[in-house]
Amino acid sequence: MSLEKKIYREWAFTGNESEKSSINREIYKELCEKYKISRYEVENPDDYDIVLKRTAGYNHSTYAVIKNNTNLSQLELALICDDGNLCFGYTMEGSLFYIFED
Repeated sequence: MSLEKKIYREWAFTGNESEKSSINREIYKELCEKYKISRYEVENPDDYDIVLKRTAGYNHSTYAVIKNNTNLSQLELALICDDGNLCFGYTMEGSLFYIFED
């Protein structure tokens, strides 16, 4: 049975983990091909569609979206923040993405 092509969050330790991981990576790759993304602050943000700023934390990273000239959903932006993974999910605090990591 093939899974629906959608973003899966918190898929670690669930059924079909491998397929969920592959689908997320495929969607992430498509987003990276469509948009110019920087995961760091840049001198010229006009050159990018999305600019993120990452701050490392304990078992998570926090991402601020510095620039977003897209119609992407919160879930799509979270997938970009986590490099196409989201195996442990994310939450929001205000406008900040908290991406849970191992």
